[in-house]
Amino acid sequence: MEDFIVKRENSKDGKWYMYIGFQDMRTDCNPMVNCFGSVLIRPDDESEYWFNYSFHHSLDWHEFSGMILRPIKKYPLTKEQIREIGSDIFYNIKEFITKMN
Repeated sequence: MEDFIVKRENSKDGKWYMYIGFQDMRTDCNPMVNCFGSVLIRPDDESEYWFNYSFHHSLDWHEFSGMILRPIKKYPLTKEQIREIGSDIFYNIKEFITKMN
């Protein structure tokens, strides 16, 4: 299991960060890698959202499929915000792995 924090200054909402814990699991029978874990998102100083997620990616990260994003509890988020969270998770894990290699 790997984990890391992504921090951004967001002029509209103040400080923003995302804590991501993830694990990649390969199987011999599937060319895709299963990536799964939990994420904490703090889009501003007052809100906090926890999600479990999983998706598949190719070894070279050029292919991506099957993002499942499950909130720990019901949050007042739109579908567009949830899609953006899923994209941010994928992008930030990919960037983290790229920097580690």
